[in-house]
Amino acid sequence: MPRPEDVPLESTDAVTNATQVTQFYPEPLLKEPPQAFQWFMETFIEPNAYLFQVLIVLAEAAIGLALIAGLFTVLASLGSIFLCLNFILSAMAGSEIFWYIYLPVL
Repeated sequence: MPRPEDVPLESTDAVTNATQVTQFYPEPLLKEPPQAFQWFMETFIEPNAYLFQVLIVLAEAAIGLALIAGLFTVLASLGSIFLCLNFILSAMAGSEIFWYIYLPVL
């Protein structure tokens, strides 16, 4: 993440600001999703995008609450790893996601 002092206060336009901030983000692990994952996304997820958006938010909240409360920790950890693997397969995750996979295993 960029530090506030690294991003100039005044800039010519929003594109310049966005370009300066994105240079701090890591490259995704995958350049593009695997073909099988793309087919799955186009066939099942895209037609029901809103449903899956709500399900992911609810799953993340349930995983967080379960881990905080100490209930169903094995199930919550497996759910967390599953979500991380989906982010990797969708070509949206950088190398920092390995922490999110490593910590639920502990």
